[in-house]
Amino acid sequence: MRRRPSNADEYHHASQQLPSDWNKRNVVILGASNFRKVAYDHSKDVCVLFYAPWCEYSRELEVIFDKLGKMYRERSDVVIAKFDGSVNELPILITGYPTVKLFRKGDNQVFDYTGSRTLGGLVDFIDFIDFTGGEGRSELSVQNSTHSRRKGCRCVIL
Repeated sequence: MRRRPSNADEYHHASQQLPSDWNKRNVVILGASNFRKVAYDHSKDVCVLFYAPWCEYSRELEVIFDKLGKMYRERSDVVIAKFDGSVNELPILITGYPTVKLFRKGDNQVFDYTGSRTLGGLVDFIDFIDFTGGEGRSELSVQNSTHSRRKGCRCVIL
């Protein structure tokens, strides 16, 4: 286990080399180096797929996220992004892949998505948070917890 040095400036996160067009794609590519800047942007709702390329369920959800990114590309207040947990040090607690979280604009409250892994389900989730701020009860699976009983790759993330 790595220990954080007493001087935080000496601590380096494992981070993938980002392509030069990381923020020009339909699905923004996040790494440890740009995660906080993008996910915690107070002016945008940021929906992030935390995935691992070796996980079958992650690969399936990546295809859906590509379609989701195309749908929201013209929205300046919504960002669709993905974070490869296999090559980046995780900035927040993730217990398995894939995991979808939405960082709400304004206060950056984090919402876990535990609904169906479909394009329609994700659109409903993003729009629900965008229009209601996530307040109140809904049929949508919106939770503020880190636990889910969904299928996913069984792994231990250290």
